[in-house]
Amino acid sequence: MIGWIGLVVLICLVWGSVTFYQAEENDNITITLDIQTKHNLSAAFLDCVFQSEPVKTVYYMVKGDEVPGAQHQQFAGRVQCDRDALRKGRIRLHLSTVTARDSGRYRCDLVVDYDNIKKQWAFKSSDYFVLNVTPPPAGQKRGVSINTPDQAGVKRPPGCTTQGGPCCNTTIVAPLMAAVTLLLLVFYGLFMVLGIRPLPVFVALLLQ
Repeated sequence: MIGWIGLVVLICLVWGSVTFYQAEENDNITITLDIQTKHNLSAAFLDCVFQSEPVKTVYYMVKGDEVPGAQHQQFAGRVQCDRDALRKGRIRLHLSTVTARDSGRYRCDLVVDYDNIKKQWAFKSSDYFVLNVTPPPAGQKRGVSINTPDQAGVKRPPGCTTQGGPCCNTTIVAPLMAAVTLLLLVFYGLFMVLGIRPLPVFVALLLQ
């Protein structure tokens, strides 16, 4: 049973660190990285890649300046960074006309304010997200920017749909699962100390 509990904890940790985005082909979406800092990121270094095979550069910024030549042709001219958000310590990337080829896992690495004396960055962080792009419903024209809670560009796990399918925010689910797992561990330890076999007790509770 301890092995299964450890597996649940591992799943919580992995899923809790990834944000999911659902969109339809030709939509324009906004990616908000889970990076928060008081530093002004206007002069930061940002490297975002599509973790495909081979890895493709989505967006590359050096000291606040975009380097278009570093982008893979798949994303050339389709990615813009919100400059106002940078000044507030946030990272927002606007990706236009998404296609099924854009579906997959992404990673973004950020560093800012290198200290020559301490030989280290004042702030550095990494974030991951997954984008899932599906064809639009038959007969429906797309190609507009979507930001409403029940439509594309919203953080969702796989299986979510614009029609309000089974959705959940992993940043909320993972901590709840971790808390439940911790509670189970406490009860399991208590039962073991008292010499009670926990599995029959749990089965009896479920059958009530």
